[in-house]
Amino acid sequence: FFPGDLGSAKELALSLSRLFEEFEKFAREEQTLAEHMVSLEEKVTEIVEKLRDFSETRFSHLSRSAASRGEIIITFLALLHLAREQLVFLEQEGQWSDIMIKKQRP
Repeated sequence: FFPGDLGSAKELALSLSRLFEEFEKFAREEQTLAEHMVSLEEKVTEIVEKLRDFSETRFSHLSRSAASRGEIIITFLALLHLAREQLVFLEQEGQWSDIMIKKQRP
């Protein structure tokens, strides 16, 4: 590993300043996520309620109302939980296609 020319003290201070700004963004994002986090149990309940009205839906329809990337991830984890419990059947036609969610028949 060769760090190359480190430049002047002014350039080093500017680089460190940019680095700290990036860390501050992460800290603010973490705080925002904590304020708006939806629990897995809440999302499972929400999906089950939506499937009462419709026998099938798509993942894109469930995640459309998601406020953040974290909520989309929670929605996906809730679907995996429901599939493991054999309450829903998940089907995907292609590698990047939408996931079809079907209510399992009792």
